Amino acid sequence: MPPGNTTPPPRNTTAPAAAKVSGWLWAALKVVVGAALYVLAALLVFLVIEHALSRAAAVAAVMLTSVFAPVALTQMLTPAFRRLDPATTFARVLPGVVGLCALITLGALPLSARGPVSQALRGVGARYPHAGALPLGAARLVGRALDVSAATDAGVRDAGVRDAGVRDAGVVSARDVADDAPEVVRSMADVPHADVTGAGAAEAGVTEAVDAVAAPLHAGAQPGDEDEHTLALVSPCDFPRGVIAADLEGDARDEVVLYCVESVHVFALSEGHLRERLRFVPVAPRGLEAGLGSPAVYDMDGDGRRDVVVCEHYTSERGGGRGGVTRYVVNRGDGRFGGLVELDRLDGCGAVAVGDVTGDGRDELLVAHTGNPYQATLPQGDLAWFVRSGRSWARRGRLAVGRWPVDIEVLDVSGDGVRDVVVRHDWENSPPVVLPGSRAGLRPMDATLHAPEPDLARRVTARFDLDDVTDSAEITATRALRLTRSAPSDAPAIREVSGEPVTLPPQPVGADASVDAGDDDDPDKA
Repeated sequence: MPPGNTTPPPRNTTAPAAAKVSGWLWAALKVVVGAALYVLAALLVFLVIEHALSRAAAVAAVMLTSVFAPVALTQMLTPAFRRLDPATTFARVLPGVVGLCALITLGALPLSARGPVSQALRGVGARYPHAGALPLGAARLVGRALDVSAATDAGVRDAGVRDAGVRDAGVVSARDVADDAPEVVRSMADVPHADVTGAGAAEAGVTEAVDAVAAPLHAGAQPGDEDEHTLALVSPCDFPRGVIAADLEGDARDEVVLYCVESVHVFALSEGHLRERLRFVPVAPRGLEAGLGSPAVYDMDGDGRRDVVVCEHYTSERGGGRGGVTRYVVNRGDGRFGGLVELDRLDGCGAVAVGDVTGDGRDELLVAHTGNPYQATLPQGDLAWFVRSGRSWARRGRLAVGRWPVDIEVLDVSGDGVRDVVVRHDWENSPPVVLPGSRAGLRPMDATLHAPEPDLARRVTARFDLDDVTDSAEITATRALRLTRSAPSDAPAIREVSGEPVTLPPQPVGADASVDAGDDDDPDKA
């Protein structure tokens, strides 16, 4: 063939087309993966800050770490990249910087703060119960993995205590209370029936739990406590601290919540019998002791039935604080109780209450954390307040109070029409403090406001029948629970409790329980 007629070989157009498609797929994959990492990192920051502080602080933190920081970093790096490639633009650099920031956040945050991250992830179910089974299960799984990892590295489990400080062993122990010692039990006495929905009574000077469960329910009641108005007379525990009366079954008659140093009991008068509906005995993680703070009765999940809110704090053998948990027992109605729903695991719980402190007609949840009284820095406790978000509760803030808070009262001290919070303490004569309520939220304690004298009565009004005269429940001088009605009763007093109560927790706390073992070798700690 003559040279002039040579036909050039056909060009291969398939390879460039395939390369172009592959490039688009790779770019799309990078965008999807980067966006997923970005969302996960922002969500992790939000959950951790929300758990530790408040939702407003969490939003601010997400804006700072997920928006402002990547934009500022991209602005600084773009000129450097442009020297390598003149075609580089801000828009081309931003996705890579965002992905890098997301990777750093997802790696550094769990490694540097495993305890708080673990607690935030494990508490997602309580704050967002409708988030879906898959994301909630994944959050709990990662939270447990981080908790175990933290325990492996440090030899202890983190309960979210701000500092590893502990409480001195010089607390009053239930074992040291003499049988003939005068008993002072504070309760919600003289509160109108319709208002008995908030906090329970305060600490009665006993701040450390005993190890054993109470004696049999019928033991200890003395005949001298009985009169012609007595309906029931029993001794459910050795050291009763307070009593709450509230309608839990929706039948217009009250049940009685008796809380002791080591247990919480719910009793109902039914068909001539005193029946125990619920028994809560806290179980501490291995090697620790469990104590109970002052509980509350309130409709926590919005189903129209009042639940029982219990708060626990854990201590070492020497009395050092080791965190705790605040939960509520689901009231299923008709005398039935369900499982436990966690509300807060940030620190040990000394008291819990519910009341409107913002003046908007909606109640807030108040949790007093015990703190670490013997620590050189931040020895005081704090008060966390929550607002209802659907069927769950979201923390709005935390404010400092005194050492070892044991009681919360919600009342208008300032006289401005918005209820304030009075917190009383049980530590070296620590005075009570007042945190003013306001339309903008709860404010730090105000030294110009003075708390009223505490109510030291041991009796609460109740309604055990359907007449128009109130009855009562009280703790007698012999540590018995006495239920009385307004009119004399011909029937003999009930001296024993019947029924099979729901006992919670159903099993001891397992290996995944979060505690902070602290450092008992530090002379500033117990």
